[in-house]
Amino acid sequence: MTASAPPLDALRRQIDRIDDRIHDLLMERSGMIEQIIAAKRNGQAKLRPGREAEIARRLVARHGGHFPPPSLVRIWREIINAFTCMQGPFSIAVPEPSVDRGLWELARDHFGGTPGRDAAASVGACLRAVVDGDVTLAVLPWNADAASWLHDLPAGGDDAPRICFGLPFVRSDAAAKTAAVAVGRVAREATGSDRSIVAIDAPRSDGRAAIDAALREAGLEPLLAWRVAPAGGARGSATDLWVAEISGYIGADDDRCDRLTGLVGARRGSARVLGGYAEPIVLDGPKRSSDR
Repeated sequence: MTASAPPLDALRRQIDRIDDRIHDLLMERSGMIEQIIAAKRNGQAKLRPGREAEIARRLVARHGGHFPPPSLVRIWREIINAFTCMQGPFSIAVPEPSVDRGLWELARDHFGGTPGRDAAASVGACLRAVVDGDVTLAVLPWNADAASWLHDLPAGGDDAPRICFGLPFVRSDAAAKTAAVAVGRVAREATGSDRSIVAIDAPRSDGRAAIDAALREAGLEPLLAWRVAPAGGARGSATDLWVAEISGYIGADDDRCDRLTGLVGARRGSARVLGGYAEPIVLDGPKRSSDR
């Protein structure tokens, strides 16, 4: 005799019990965060992009069943962002939707609904807000046509704003490019699968071939490289700004970056690390680099 399926009411009660267990664990996690806050005693939100990426990768790797992996990552992103906000002020500057709807949606998808989002009148206003310390992060466009803000990204020591997130982090297309980056005063951590961003002030006569050759001679393999046009097309110096995405983690004191500085410096140029971000999770097919 075939056993009959449990009645719907019984199945719903089981779901209720599972929901209670999930809720209990969230409250337990919240209690641990409160202990961390008490131990820190500085009231500052602690952003750890590398750690967040490792959590998401681990969950996707162990995931099974029909629940969509992008939804899984988004749930955990909401949890992480909510608990980050518990630790102290956490706000994000984003160009208002009328300026760039795509950036607004990328910020919402990755950082969720808990952090405050300041609608800025322009990309430049977003950058100024994070440089001035008015917000924690600024979400900025990442392509050759819209990244003129890189000219205004200040150089400096460990406390200087730097690129720390690449968006979107979860992608279904292996060829999809990074559409935006988040910039803030956030410490970088190597995750084992990273991209680093290097800025190169090169003589005006240098082209893409010369930039690629200098990077490779310094031991850096470029995934992408492009010339960054200044805002309004104005050129006020004898050099052009190039930006390159490099496979792997490069710290500010990396010998390879020093070698690159020496190579372009011989032609009155310079190089510096602007930060980086964890390689995205690609859910459909192998990852492959693309060119701009």
